[in-house]
Amino acid sequence: MVLLGDVHNYSKIIKYSDAIELSHCNLVQVGDLGIGVDGNDMSRLRELNDYLVSKNIMLHACRGNHDNPSFFNGSFRNVFSNIDLIPDYTVKNIDNKNVLFIGGATSVDRKPNSNIPDTRSNNGVWKGRTPGVDYWEDEVVVFNEDFLRKVENVEIVVTHTAPSFVAPYIQSGAEKWFETDPNLEQELIKERNILSDICFILRQKNNLSHWFFGHFHFSSTEYFENIRFQQLSIMEFFELR
Repeated sequence: MVLLGDVHNYSKIIKYSDAIELSHCNLVQVGDLGIGVDGNDMSRLRELNDYLVSKNIMLHACRGNHDNPSFFNGSFRNVFSNIDLIPDYTVKNIDNKNVLFIGGATSVDRKPNSNIPDTRSNNGVWKGRTPGVDYWEDEVVVFNEDFLRKVENVEIVVTHTAPSFVAPYIQSGAEKWFETDPNLEQELIKERNILSDICFILRQKNNLSHWFFGHFHFSSTEYFENIRFQQLSIMEFFELR
């Protein structure tokens, strides 16, 4: 099993996988494929699927905040032979390990901010994201307590964001968005606490060994109660043996 961090443009998977000669594996991606943003997804997904078939790679993708949630409602799971866009709260057996997927996160750059340059055009200030185009109000993590208290035999958890007790403890770089988005700080705190609650509930009936996430765009490793929390940076590959 190979884990992959944020992508933000899933066509890059072909280039980066070729660079490390990746083949014959299950590739688990932690969200922010960038799917549903440019309106040309079906042809690009077919191209990616053909590549994955040629390399005998199966892609299992979690939902990120920079992914259109409608692609992760289950309706696309059987469209492509080697791409599985996995709904939240799905347990999937991968390489004889039960993996729980819980996607979603809050976009810190959803609102306009006159103090931030617009990196998309390299001209002018940040005008915010457009609902239904590159921002979705249902992007956030959903807390499904009923599921969590029933599920058993989970060994690996894949989420997009992370519990509050692992780094970054304050979301890196988010502070510059708080003034123009006054609810953002409390929403981020609440979201990280939800992930902590998810962890504490899961530990009651499951023997968790690994927890993988991305979202924050840097790499780190921490341990909590014998669980390895592995944060993956952008386009970072991690082989789990």
